[in-house]
Amino acid sequence: MTTSPKIMAGIRRLNRQKTPKPALSLVKRRPIAWPALSVEEAMARWQAWFKTQGWTPLPYQHEAWGAYLSGRSGVIAVATGSGKTYAALGGPLAELIARPPCDAERLAILYISPLKALVRDVAHAIQKPLTDLRWPLDIVVRTGDTAHSVRRKLKTELPHILVTTPESLAILMTNQGWQNRMKGLRAVVLDEWHELLGSKRGSLLELTLARLRSVATEARTWALSATIANLDVAAKVAVSSGEASIIRADIPRRVLVQSILPESLTACPWFGYSGLRLLPDVLRGINPGGFKFQVQRVNDDAVAHRPPGAWRS
Repeated sequence: MTTSPKIMAGIRRLNRQKTPKPALSLVKRRPIAWPALSVEEAMARWQAWFKTQGWTPLPYQHEAWGAYLSGRSGVIAVATGSGKTYAALGGPLAELIARPPCDAERLAILYISPLKALVRDVAHAIQKPLTDLRWPLDIVVRTGDTAHSVRRKLKTELPHILVTTPESLAILMTNQGWQNRMKGLRAVVLDEWHELLGSKRGSLLELTLARLRSVATEARTWALSATIANLDVAAKVAVSSGEASIIRADIPRRVLVQSILPESLTACPWFGYSGLRLLPDVLRGINPGGFKFQVQRVNDDAVAHRPPGAWRS
């Protein structure tokens, strides 16, 4: 089968008219000048931001910031909801602002979470102080749900802060030239470290970090967890080599247990009961900003997408 000469002539004409596309930038550059601050000044502004939120930095957070800035790695084992993320990131962010990287080695902070559902929440938690402080740092989330256009850009250009999962990090490190883009890495934060220890995903991450450390020799690693029992082993595995710091804090938590029962058991179905009839009562008992846990993912989806008017139907 031959192609018509007119079609070929049209193709050649279109090729001649085609102009090269400009190089894609990873993110829109922030119109904010880089502040000229020392590490001490940046840390002072970081702590001042805590006060604007009505918070007081806890002793273990001060300890974590000082440990990072002194060049140490380790584990932060504190109860859930006590500010572990800011404890691990305060030092790296202050150092990054005081010592900006070159464009070729933009990636300075790598935040790894095994829970894809929490990655975007973590990114929002990091973005909040950066926006308030007007610190011109870029954050990008890379998971299996990331848009293809963003994935394509990450092959050639990385942000200052990357929030990702173990699997997505392994994929990023298969791209050509990843060594040059990641050799300036300064901090690695391993969230929910107990979820990875002793698992296949944990083994994958350990191998990936071993490759990464061979390039980013100055990177410091901090693992976060609320439920690790053997902290010495957990710290040794996370840090891999060298002495590891263990930062703990016994923060008391008030536990309130309230049972919600249906008004009549006869109204409950014999099987397939997912608790949707009690959802209005549960929601009234949750404080703003609280969480609702379900045993199965299918129940979460049903709760999230069920119309409010159909709760008691």
